[in-house]
Amino acid sequence: MKLLILSRYGSLGASSRLRTLAYIPEFEKRGIEVTVSPFFPNDYLENLYMGRKTKIRFILYLINRVKIMRKITNFDVVWVEKECIPWMPFFVENSFFKKNVNIIMDYDDAIFHRYDQHKNFFIRVLLGKKICSIMSASSTITAGNKYLADYAKSCGSEKISTVPTVVNLTHYNYKIKKKEPQKITIGWIGTPSTWQQCVMPIWDIIEKYLEKSNCKFISVGAKSKPETYKNIEHRIWTEENEVKSIQDMDIGIMPLPDTPWMRGKCGYKLIQYMACGIPVVASPVGVNSIIVEHGINGYLVNTEEDWNNAFTKLIENKDLRNKFGAAGREKVEQTYSLSVVVDELVKIIAKNI
Repeated sequence: MKLLILSRYGSLGASSRLRTLAYIPEFEKRGIEVTVSPFFPNDYLENLYMGRKTKIRFILYLINRVKIMRKITNFDVVWVEKECIPWMPFFVENSFFKKNVNIIMDYDDAIFHRYDQHKNFFIRVLLGKKICSIMSASSTITAGNKYLADYAKSCGSEKISTVPTVVNLTHYNYKIKKKEPQKITIGWIGTPSTWQQCVMPIWDIIEKYLEKSNCKFISVGAKSKPETYKNIEHRIWTEENEVKSIQDMDIGIMPLPDTPWMRGKCGYKLIQYMACGIPVVASPVGVNSIIVEHGINGYLVNTEEDWNNAFTKLIENKDLRNKFGAAGREKVEQTYSLSVVVDELVKIIAKNI
């Protein structure tokens, strides 16, 4: 079987690394010949996170994508992340597909809202229904959560499989923390944009709590340069250090504003925290409410009082932290592990030959 993966990013893009690229070694073990062609290579994200202009490179990325799309008949199945050509109308990318080529489209966020809720009227008119058209024309949809799967169903997609974002547990060592640290560490991992959208709206709550408690805060990936303040440490994200950074935390958080875009999130950072045996505190938005079992592996919180109570309970009780952490790790092993999901994904791909 020959599989072409048209990923959105290279290995530095979290969505591509987790949703498609992570499976390649397991696919190859099962006799699947994989070719990968990202639209945005790694240097795009490197420049983006450093604040450098990237628009002029878009033309080069577009040319490379068109070249590979002209060769899609050489493959048995094409697995596309989100869309083939960003910011182009449906009819443009659809013109490259042949009737005898099976297309699987994968979604791990509500990218359709990037278009149908865009502030520019002309973008909404031109691209507002693009993703829906892609979904209805595809052989199969793999969706990261129910919100995305329901949207695909509303677009007329007939073959929809809910495939959660997962972790490779061989990279996530789990050990119960027996010693009480001098300072409990609350932590968060993500990108600069999600830091601004999700953490900053509640930062006053966290900052006030840090001031009155004997704990500190680690953010991973929030800023492009490492800076350390009183009780707050900003670390640069790298693929090599992300697990170690999470293991340095005692509590992992995932605040989310309740918006259509955020309801499409797949809760990956929660799964990472739990894979490391760390209790979680999160907003009850979208899939968070499924991943987090309130009072079992973490807490779902809304108000400032909720956040403070959750922090206090976990900070003051090491046994509770370990109990929640163990429950979270068990849930990841059963539901959100690559080894659990890969066979189902191979079946989905095989059915599209």
